[in-house]
Amino acid sequence: MFRLAERDHGLSIRALHLETRIPKTTLQGWKDGTTMPAWALGALGRAGVPDHLLSLVLHPFARHIGTDDSGDGALDELVRETAGFTSDYLEATAPDSPGGTNVIPMEHAKLAERALRIESKARAVRK
Repeated sequence: MFRLAERDHGLSIRALHLETRIPKTTLQGWKDGTTMPAWALGALGRAGVPDHLLSLVLHPFARHIGTDDSGDGALDELVRETAGFTSDYLEATAPDSPGGTNVIPMEHAKLAERALRIESKARAVRK
């Protein structure tokens, strides 16, 4: 979660510390695998870590984090994310793609990340 938050959203340990006031050593410990308290998920969410990344912490328990959204914004986001998945899949299976019509591991990883975002957006729509 922390690696992807930094890579995809610029949320380094330092940035999260400045936003949440949680000590850097505590954040680093969580990144290294120390048990994270439930309140930390809320604090990290307020700091900008997206729901689909926060959900990675609960993935072994088949649980997800979902922010309560209202209005059609959640539906719009779901449509955009789903369309992006379709586009990525079609590119990955195009005859001229790196794996030809087979999805290679790098493409699969990209699709899996997008699928996590779709899960999060779909939960927001169902609420």
